[in-house]
Amino acid sequence: MATKAKTLVKLKPIAGRNEEKKTINLTKKIPPVSLNEQQQLKPITANTSEFNRLVTGDFTQNFSKQTSRLFRIFISSTFSDFKIERNELYRRVFPSIKQRCAQLGYEFQVVDMRWGVSDTADSDHTADIICIDEIDRCIDLSAGLNFIYLIGNRYGYMYCPVEIDEDEFETILEVAHEENIANIDLIQKWFQLDKNSYPLKYVYVPITTYFKHFEEQSIEQQEEKKQWQIEEKSLLKALRESVDKAFQKKKLSNQQMMNYFQSITEREIRRGTIEKNRSNVIGIVRDFSNPVVETAIDAKFFGYSTKNERITNSIDQLKTYCAKVTPAKQFKKFLVPWKSGGLNITNEPSHRQYIDELCTFLTSTIMELIDNSCRTMLNKTLSTFHEDLLHHAIFSQEKTKFFFGREELLTNVHARIELSHRNISTPIAFVAESGSGKTSFMARLAKELRIWYPTSAICIRFLGTSAPSTSIELIIRSLCEQLKFLYGNDDKDDDDDNSLTFSSLVRIFHERLKSVSKRHLKSLVKKKSRPKPLFILLDAIDQLEDTSKHSFQFDSWLLRYLPRDVHIFISFIPTIERFNLKDLFLQFIRNDDSTLFTVPRLHPNECENIIRNSLQSYNRQLTSEQYIYLLATVEQNPKPLYLKLLIDIARRWTCFQTQSLQITLSLPETIEDAIEQLFARLENRHGKEFVQYSLAYLVYSLNGISENELEDCLSINDVVLNEIYSHHDPPIPNAIHVPSLLCQSFHYSIKEYISQKHIHNKHILSFYHRKFSESTRKRYKHLREQCHEHLIEIYCNDQTSYKQ
Repeated sequence: MATKAKTLVKLKPIAGRNEEKKTINLTKKIPPVSLNEQQQLKPITANTSEFNRLVTGDFTQNFSKQTSRLFRIFISSTFSDFKIERNELYRRVFPSIKQRCAQLGYEFQVVDMRWGVSDTADSDHTADIICIDEIDRCIDLSAGLNFIYLIGNRYGYMYCPVEIDEDEFETILEVAHEENIANIDLIQKWFQLDKNSYPLKYVYVPITTYFKHFEEQSIEQQEEKKQWQIEEKSLLKALRESVDKAFQKKKLSNQQMMNYFQSITEREIRRGTIEKNRSNVIGIVRDFSNPVVETAIDAKFFGYSTKNERITNSIDQLKTYCAKVTPAKQFKKFLVPWKSGGLNITNEPSHRQYIDELCTFLTSTIMELIDNSCRTMLNKTLSTFHEDLLHHAIFSQEKTKFFFGREELLTNVHARIELSHRNISTPIAFVAESGSGKTSFMARLAKELRIWYPTSAICIRFLGTSAPSTSIELIIRSLCEQLKFLYGNDDKDDDDDNSLTFSSLVRIFHERLKSVSKRHLKSLVKKKSRPKPLFILLDAIDQLEDTSKHSFQFDSWLLRYLPRDVHIFISFIPTIERFNLKDLFLQFIRNDDSTLFTVPRLHPNECENIIRNSLQSYNRQLTSEQYIYLLATVEQNPKPLYLKLLIDIARRWTCFQTQSLQITLSLPETIEDAIEQLFARLENRHGKEFVQYSLAYLVYSLNGISENELEDCLSINDVVLNEIYSHHDPPIPNAIHVPSLLCQSFHYSIKEYISQKHIHNKHILSFYHRKFSESTRKRYKHLREQCHEHLIEIYCNDQTSYKQ
């Protein structure tokens, strides 16, 4: 039976406050998972056409997404009027849900965006973009339920678009002049044509463009915030009046017009209730009976709705939409007696009753949806082997999206394969420094092999990116299983026997490789179609964990001379720690350097293709001066990782910046400098202590860290909490936790350099590139011991953690 997991909320004092540290237990008794349920949760291996494509290495079509062991739920509502409800969800609902998920072998995460918006996110108007991105992540990652909304009588803050198409903006501006709209100058001041947009757009410039102290914690900032609030109000009024007039003149469509009058809450709800996701949504509508707004506190529960007919209609229409698209069993309306001052669960029995009924409904509905999802998943649960094949297939497809060039190397490899048909074949190795594009090349090679040899079988593993690919023993065991599916099994020994010694396992692996050619001969006689030739690709040998054992002793697991129609390709960096991998491989291959290929640096035309296609994927482009400067810089060090880091910088350039690029937009000269610049940018945007510890936890944890573990570590870190709550109180009294939005915003900023592994049913975050890990350890080495202390503390409190 699954171990009962406790949900602990650790309370931390804020500097300068006299608060006691205490730990409260929020668990409730949950019915245990029955033995029958546990037996049903055993994985199966699906015998489908998709599985056959995975086994044979045919990645020419897309695959279904990997099975999720995570319930990730986005909570959407306006903030001040639903403060009590959201706090009670954390106190009375989520702990029991988290415990139930743990019993079923699932993770549970709540994405709460009500606090944690940095001044930088406010300044560059990206808070709503982050929210929408998080909804998409919840839909993509969650195994079922992923969105809960609560609607009251507030419509919510209406953001204006951060980007406006060039033609649309100029139409709005033209109408504004025709109608003599007041404060047209503010529209022209805050929206500027960005020639780096593709296609061209007018962008809402950052607040710091005109209010230089807006992101600081200073007296000047407070004054500038007041000035900005006045100016923003006038700006939005002028913009919306202009849009309204343009719509009346039929120069804008209804959809275009609504973009300027829609609240972020409505945007969230419409995104979370897209047609394919409606079965994974829970909706709550709360109305007050006979409301009378008498005080400023009362007004927080209604906002503009009592004064503005457009807003009132928008709320009513939104509620009608929600009732229509949300499944009836997952939708509930509450009519709450109005009392001046709003909700008061301390003194108003009717309000306590409402909260009790709300928590009961949500707990039972969430439980039912999660249990139903788990039962549905029983027929979809894949074996570890199947899941791992799917992981490497999807990973390979991702790595070939922006692959360009290396044609000469591919041609040479093809010639080598053709030559081996007439001679003895030996393993081939690709060697290059970290950041040289070895992984992308291996993925592209697998794709080309399918084109060159359509009837072949391709076994590819990106080492260190999943739990079954972290050691050479696990890799060989996995390859043996794949060969068994491909060619059958005449061996008396069973590679599924976990008691096998490493040498016995290697012997079985070699015997199966040698039997491939024999099976081809038999298949010709019996006229059966069997895949040939066989290609095995093992990327990043240096990423394997067991460096002190067999991984780098190539003769302990790798055949020096391969059977006919069997080809093995491996890749690695030249040296790691005390091992010179290049020399070790040459010794193993008896100094036949014709089997060792160096992955070359990028040619200028390859750089140009990557720059152009990468920027287009971000809807960005460069001016001639910017393009020449970027290309000249990367040509000094033409490595894929370096180019990617420079593109990451260049895609943020705008034409508003001064034309003296070498002064204002100085590009780093090395990969290490580029990573340092990225870390400094993250610290400035999200907070120095928060970023330092977040990155340090990534590299000082065992095999990476889950998002829940990362949030827990940050939430028991006094230094981080003091930085976050230095200027305002935590939203939930007695339960101080790092804001989810801050974590999600940080993840959004660095997601392209983070890989997600599936280890022990958890999504584990870690750096994909070794260079990032090295730079992090160097920059934050002073945090190592403290990070280990925090990690030990959370692992000891998590009874479900394999890291105990």
